[in-house]
Amino acid sequence: PDVELRHQCGEKLRAEAEAAYAQAGVNASVEPFIADMAAAYAWADLVVCRAGASTLAELCAAGIGSVLVPFAAAVDDHQTRNAEYLVGADAAVLLKQDDTLAARLQQVLQTLLADP
Repeated sequence: PDVELRHQCGEKLRAEAEAAYAQAGVNASVEPFIADMAAAYAWADLVVCRAGASTLAELCAAGIGSVLVPFAAAVDDHQTRNAEYLVGADAAVLLKQDDTLAARLQQVLQTLLADP
C-alpha cells in the first residue's frame, strides 16, 4: 500500500530522522514542529505518538486511531494509564518503549495496513 509519513521530531533530530527514512526507502516529511495540528490530524489516517493528556484529547476530538508509546519517564507512569483508557475504547494500540519497540511497531503497522 501507498504510505506517507509526517513526522514531527524537533530540529535537533531532523537530519537523523530524514536519513533513516531515506535509507529505509520510506516516503516521509520530517518537520521540527507542526503549527497546524488540526490540519495534520485531518490529513492523518493513524497517529503514532506519546500519550500525554492533551494529545489524547486531540486524538479523541479528531476521531483518529493511534498507536501510543507512553513516555517511560513520565511522573507515576501516568501516560501508560492515559493510553490504557483509549485501548479500552478500542481506539488505540499501546506499545511500551523498550528494546523491542521498533520490531513491535513494525508488526502493528503492517497488521493495520493489511486490515485497516
